[in-house]
Amino acid sequence: MAYRINIFELAGISVLSGATRGQQFLSKLISTARRAGQPEPLFLDFAGIDLMTSSFFRAGLLPFRNYCVEKLGLYPVLANISEDTLDEIDLVLAPIRDAVILCRLNAKERVSEARIFGILDEKQRLTFEAVVEAKEADAGILKHRFRKSDEIGITGWNNRLAALVAKGLLIETPKGRGKVYRPVLELS
Repeated sequence: MAYRINIFELAGISVLSGATRGQQFLSKLISTARRAGQPEPLFLDFAGIDLMTSSFFRAGLLPFRNYCVEKLGLYPVLANISEDTLDEIDLVLAPIRDAVILCRLNAKERVSEARIFGILDEKQRLTFEAVVEAKEADAGILKHRFRKSDEIGITGWNNRLAALVAKGLLIETPKGRGKVYRPVLELS
């Protein structure tokens, strides 16, 4: 069963606007979220939300994503976002060169149309695509795979992977003395 928070039920309104309301909603989200036993996606279901403004997103949802990844082992995925809200999210993500995962999620918890929304620099995109292709990878696997085309070392690969984890795009799992990475969702 997917871990899902219904944003409309939690907010009680269909338009989420303003930085102050976003900060207040951040508190609600944090008190609602539970720590994951193992790293997993957290679907924030926006069905019923007509609009979320950029100021609300900046003050509430981005800090919540960061909190979830750093403290709870959860990787927020924005589900069932309206087209108007996408424009507002883009206003926040583009200047800071950030990205989120979007999808459609139905009542039976079937995920469709999963995709990255926002901006990844070329090296992050290459790293992300390599992990998607491998299904699971670590810095050593990526260094070996790209040894002819890129002179980046293990530390460089680890930095790229860590940046993608911080954006909530890859799940990081301890494995022995190291870490392995996998996509949060299979993308369409």
